[in-house]
Amino acid sequence: MNSLLVLVGLRVWSGTPLEILTRVFLAISLVSIEIQIVTWAGIGTFRTLIPPNVAIAAALLWWTSRPRHLGPNVEDESRHRRYLLPAALAIGAVVLFLNNIMPLTPVDPYHLERVDRIERAGTIAYDPTVDRNDPRLNSLNWLYEFLIVDAKQIPVIGERVVRNHGFLGLTLYALTASAMLTLLQVPPGWLVVMLLSVPLVFHQLVLIKNDLIGGLPAAVVLAWMVGRVRKAPVHEFLWAGWLAGIAVSIKLTTFPLAVVLVAGTLIWRRDVKAIAALAAGGATGALAGGFVFTLIENFRTYGSALGPLMAITGRPMGLADAAISIMRFTISLFDLGVLTRMLWPEMGQWGGTYGLPLIWALAVLAVSARRLPEARNVLVLAIVYWLMCASTNIDMGTSHRYALGPGLLLIAMAIGIAGREQLTALWMRRSAVIVVVLSALQMLRSASLYLLRM
Repeated sequence: MNSLLVLVGLRVWSGTPLEILTRVFLAISLVSIEIQIVTWAGIGTFRTLIPPNVAIAAALLWWTSRPRHLGPNVEDESRHRRYLLPAALAIGAVVLFLNNIMPLTPVDPYHLERVDRIERAGTIAYDPTVDRNDPRLNSLNWLYEFLIVDAKQIPVIGERVVRNHGFLGLTLYALTASAMLTLLQVPPGWLVVMLLSVPLVFHQLVLIKNDLIGGLPAAVVLAWMVGRVRKAPVHEFLWAGWLAGIAVSIKLTTFPLAVVLVAGTLIWRRDVKAIAALAAGGATGALAGGFVFTLIENFRTYGSALGPLMAITGRPMGLADAAISIMRFTISLFDLGVLTRMLWPEMGQWGGTYGLPLIWALAVLAVSARRLPEARNVLVLAIVYWLMCASTNIDMGTSHRYALGPGLLLIAMAIGIAGREQLTALWMRRSAVIVVVLSALQMLRSASLYLLRM
């Protein structure tokens, strides 16, 4: 309810997809800071925030009564909607059906357990009765679960809104796809539907999990980095750092985003003001996303800020484990999750791989890399990101949801190249048809399996 009030005040329905996403995460940042203050002050609950947020929404409505530009000032290419909208509606029909016929099911039970606890306590305070050997109910970021609780407070329709989380996620994902295509200056065309045919994303829309809400800002920042870091005004670095801080706060496995963003700025920009703005934005995002809160509370409860987080992540135990993890992930980029699961059956993970769209994108980028520097740049960026992820997370080989951003970036860049290039575009477009059709069939198969396993 609090988020909804702020979203209304920010007129979230107005502006380009990039502006809408910026307004969404501004609202999330505001209510996140509010609940942190309430928790630490020990006065009130998330319900007591509703009256002041009514006043804040009214003030924001007055402030936004004149056109206000939020986020990078990029020209919106509305013709992308001509192709993205029908595909989103088709997927949305399936997602709506699954969301309303299936019980509300989390991938990990602790998500709904934390939702119940936040509802009872009214704040995000740690529970001292939680088993110290399994601190997930306390020490992981709480923002996703708090947003679920906040949505449930919407009068009359709150429970229904939460049940249809997948349709809301799909809306944000479609906006993200459009924003990425605009930032990368991808020409309009039917190829853009490739971004909506990624099977990995489909699973995020069915079950309760926080990977998507952490992966979307990461994908936007990566697209901004490739498309604008060399020419962007300084204030955009503040914006990029803020979004990156939120992404890493929500999902700690997104930490390579911060590394490649700083490295890219140092290599491609070398501007002291830009670097300072990036650092300030990152600190703001870490505060707004709850990362600082989590570190402080972990230290207060467990005597270590990072210790509880390290205890519950699938970290390789030494260089040999890291090497195997990297090898497993490399295989999984191409085997559609079949060979890796056969070789390492103990590594069964929900979510699966990027699927055929990424294999197609890698082929397009590999062919183009010799003559197109932008193809080389995104391949290097993704490889560095992936290496950091795979070497620190043994689950990456069977579940690419931990690194959604770089995969989406490669697909979006390949779409742009296939839409512009004349020499090889024919085979690129013809193969893309097969990829989209097969991926759609794979998503329908997944939908049927969800129904059979109810």
